[in-house]
Amino acid sequence: MAALAKGEKMASGEFEPESRIRQHLKDVLQMLACAKFPLPLTAAHEKLLSEAVAAGDGDLDNAAIIRRWRAR
Repeated sequence: MAALAKGEKMASGEFEPESRIRQHLKDVLQMLACAKFPLPLTAAHEKLLSEAVAAGDGDLDNAAIIRRWRAR
């Protein structure tokens, strides 16, 4: 159900935070640091999140990640 809610937020452009990109990035960085083998999809995820934080979207909801995807 949460995935559907994020999809609706992405489509509507409503990015009031429920969970923030910068917090998500912190968790993904922890996963990469603890991994005992390469995680290429997680690394790609981290890059997208890092780009979002660098673009000033870190305090927006995770759904705002669509903005970085569209900017590519």
